Amino acid sequence: MPTEFLVPYSLLLAVRAVWIHRRKPVSRRYAYVVIALTALIGLTLRIRTDVIILMALLLVFGVAERLSETRAGMKHPTAKRLVLLLLQTLALLWVFRDGQHVVMAGWARAVGESAWRWFMPLQAVRVLGISAVWTLITGMLLVLSESNLVVRGVLNLVRVWPTVSGRSDEDDIGEENGSNEADRSMYSDQSASGAVIGALERALVALLILNGHFGAVGFVIAAKGLARFKKLEDKCFAEYFLVGTLLSVSCAIIVSMLMMRSLSLSS
Repeated sequence: MPTEFLVPYSLLLAVRAVWIHRRKPVSRRYAYVVIALTALIGLTLRIRTDVIILMALLLVFGVAERLSETRAGMKHPTAKRLVLLLLQTLALLWVFRDGQHVVMAGWARAVGESAWRWFMPLQAVRVLGISAVWTLITGMLLVLSESNLVVRGVLNLVRVWPTVSGRSDEDDIGEENGSNEADRSMYSDQSASGAVIGALERALVALLILNGHFGAVGFVIAAKGLARFKKLEDKCFAEYFLVGTLLSVSCAIIVSMLMMRSLSLSS
């Protein structure tokens, strides 16, 4: 992929990351600030008719997703956010259709060149080149944030949840009143820590694969299993753990292989 595509796409992923891990709707003001920032990503490209259309599409997609979550609550939020990513990606790819030469805006190019001169003393940056660096940035953003949506979506689809106090987490989340506040708080804490662990796990797996250490991936999975060894006696938790771990690692492997393919083509 050309650098002109990777720069706005990585910025798009970075903006999306601010609410990827949220399980509750963000405030209206906060959401519209994020949507506006997403639309303004188009300003990194030199203004043309299709770039203006791109900015309008990003704005419309963001507002539509926000309104759908507000009206329907948080029903199927993961699927909606994945669909939003697909639409945003297609809109950006449309600008680069048929090999059209899209030029970076003057201010974006100036900022990029300044940043490049700042990081040039780093040998890895100097050896890889700017296109490879942006490929790695885009890939790691996919690994750290967007892959979490895929894992969460599949777990919801197959209805696999751990148990808390002998009850399924779906029941705990669905309770609006009653004496299960402590259980819901426990689930929220576990979900937050699990998201962080999953992100670190995928980042480590991606780095190992990019460096050719495929066998070391097994040690990462084994270390994670060892930390949860006692909890694996619970059948529901064991299923949740295995499905989630395999999905998480699979996402990291797929994105890493795509990065390696892109790096080999650009070299």
